[in-house]
Amino acid sequence: MKYTQEQLKQVTTLPKLTQCTKFFDGMRIFTVLKAEKGGVITRRGYNLLADEILLMPNDRDWQEWQKYPDNSNKSYYDLDQNDYWVIADVNDLADRSLMSTKEILKMELELPQRTNNVFVTYSA
Repeated sequence: MKYTQEQLKQVTTLPKLTQCTKFFDGMRIFTVLKAEKGGVITRRGYNLLADEILLMPNDRDWQEWQKYPDNSNKSYYDLDQNDYWVIADVNDLADRSLMSTKEILKMELELPQRTNNVFVTYSA
Protein backbone atom coordinates (compact mmCIF):
# COMPACT_ATOMS: atom_id res chain seq x y z
CA MET A 1 0.00 0.00 0.00
CA LYS A 2 1.28 3.46 -0.89
CA TYR A 3 0.95 6.34 1.55
CA THR A 4 1.15 10.05 0.79
CA GLN A 5 3.45 12.31 2.77
CA GLU A 6 0.42 13.69 4.61
CA GLN A 7 -0.79 10.18 5.54
CA LEU A 8 2.68 9.23 6.78
CA LYS A 9 2.86 12.41 8.82
CA GLN A 10 -0.48 11.46 10.42
CA VAL A 11 0.88 7.96 11.17
CA THR A 12 3.63 9.58 13.27
CA THR A 13 0.95 11.13 15.52
CA LEU A 14 -0.63 7.77 16.40
CA PRO A 15 0.14 6.35 19.87
CA LYS A 16 3.82 5.51 20.25
CA LEU A 17 4.75 1.89 20.84
CA THR A 18 6.31 1.52 24.30
CA GLN A 19 7.29 -1.24 26.71
CA CYS A 20 3.87 -0.76 28.36
CA THR A 21 1.80 -1.12 25.17
CA LYS A 22 -0.75 -3.95 25.35
CA PHE A 23 -0.77 -6.06 22.20
CA PHE A 24 -3.98 -7.24 20.56
CA ASP A 25 -5.03 -9.29 17.54
CA GLY A 26 -5.13 -7.09 14.45
CA MET A 27 -2.88 -4.39 15.88
CA ARG A 28 -0.97 -2.50 13.18
CA ILE A 29 2.59 -1.34 13.87
CA PHE A 30 4.10 1.37 11.68
CA THR A 31 7.77 2.32 11.51
CA VAL A 32 8.36 5.68 9.81
CA LEU A 33 11.63 7.51 9.18
CA LYS A 34 11.65 11.29 8.80
CA ALA A 35 14.62 12.16 6.61
CA GLU A 36 15.94 15.70 6.32
CA LYS A 37 17.52 14.92 2.97
CA GLY A 38 17.24 12.13 0.45
CA GLY A 39 19.52 9.15 0.59
CA VAL A 40 20.24 6.03 -1.39
CA ILE A 41 17.15 4.16 -0.16
CA THR A 42 15.14 7.01 1.35
CA ARG A 43 13.76 10.26 0.08
CA ARG A 44 13.44 13.57 1.86
CA GLY A 45 10.39 13.63 4.12
CA TYR A 46 8.53 10.68 5.60
CA ASN A 47 9.50 7.13 4.60
CA LEU A 48 7.54 4.04 5.62
CA LEU A 49 10.04 1.43 6.77
CA ALA A 50 7.52 -1.17 7.97
CA ASP A 51 3.75 -1.68 8.07
CA GLU A 52 3.08 -4.79 10.12
CA ILE A 53 0.13 -6.49 11.75
CA LEU A 54 -0.03 -8.67 14.87
CA LEU A 55 -2.02 -11.89 14.62
CA MET A 56 -2.75 -14.73 16.98
CA PRO A 57 -0.60 -17.75 16.09
CA ASN A 58 -2.25 -20.82 14.61
CA ASP A 59 -1.07 -24.44 14.66
CA ARG A 60 0.91 -23.98 11.45
CA ASP A 61 2.76 -20.98 12.94
CA TRP A 62 3.75 -23.07 15.95
CA GLN A 63 4.91 -25.93 13.71
CA GLU A 64 7.11 -23.52 11.74
CA TRP A 65 8.42 -22.03 15.00
CA GLN A 66 9.44 -25.47 16.23
CA LYS A 67 11.55 -26.07 13.08
CA TYR A 68 14.09 -23.43 14.14
CA PRO A 69 17.15 -25.02 15.79
CA ASP A 70 16.83 -22.89 18.95
CA ASN A 71 13.24 -24.06 19.41
CA SER A 72 13.48 -27.68 18.26
CA ASN A 73 13.98 -29.05 21.76
CA LYS A 74 11.20 -26.89 23.26
CA SER A 75 7.52 -27.59 23.46
CA TYR A 76 5.24 -24.67 22.77
CA TYR A 77 2.79 -26.18 25.25
CA ASP A 78 5.26 -25.26 28.01
CA LEU A 79 5.24 -21.58 26.98
CA ASP A 80 2.82 -18.85 27.96
CA GLN A 81 1.23 -18.90 24.51
CA ASN A 82 -0.69 -15.69 25.29
CA ASP A 83 2.68 -13.92 25.25
CA TYR A 84 3.43 -14.92 21.62
CA TRP A 85 2.28 -13.21 18.44
CA VAL A 86 2.69 -13.56 14.72
CA ILE A 87 4.08 -10.37 13.25
CA ALA A 88 3.36 -10.15 9.53
CA ASP A 89 3.98 -7.68 6.73
CA VAL A 90 0.64 -6.08 5.82
CA ASN A 91 1.44 -6.36 2.10
CA ASP A 92 2.52 -10.01 2.35
CA LEU A 93 0.83 -11.94 5.15
CA ALA A 94 2.92 -14.99 4.22
CA ASP A 95 5.98 -13.04 5.43
CA ARG A 96 5.40 -13.78 9.11
CA SER A 97 7.34 -14.57 12.23
CA LEU A 98 6.22 -15.99 15.56
CA MET A 99 7.80 -14.01 18.38
CA SER A 100 7.28 -13.26 22.05
CA THR A 101 6.00 -9.86 23.13
CA LYS A 102 9.45 -9.14 24.57
CA GLU A 103 11.18 -10.03 21.27
CA ILE A 104 8.79 -7.86 19.25
CA LEU A 105 9.28 -4.87 21.55
CA LYS A 106 13.06 -5.27 21.46
CA MET A 107 13.03 -5.40 17.65
CA GLU A 108 10.59 -2.52 17.20
CA LEU A 109 12.05 -0.17 19.80
CA GLU A 110 15.76 -0.66 19.06
CA LEU A 111 15.97 1.79 16.14
CA PRO A 112 13.99 4.68 17.73
CA GLN A 113 16.23 4.48 20.81
CA ARG A 114 19.23 5.29 18.62
CA THR A 115 17.72 8.22 16.74
CA ASN A 116 14.86 10.64 17.23
CA ASN A 117 13.75 10.72 13.59
CA VAL A 118 12.21 7.21 13.63
CA PHE A 119 8.63 6.81 14.80
CA VAL A 120 7.12 3.46 15.83
CA THR A 121 3.38 3.84 16.30
CA TYR A 122 0.35 1.59 16.37
CA SER A 123 -3.37 1.50 15.67
CA ALA A 124 -6.19 -1.02 15.37
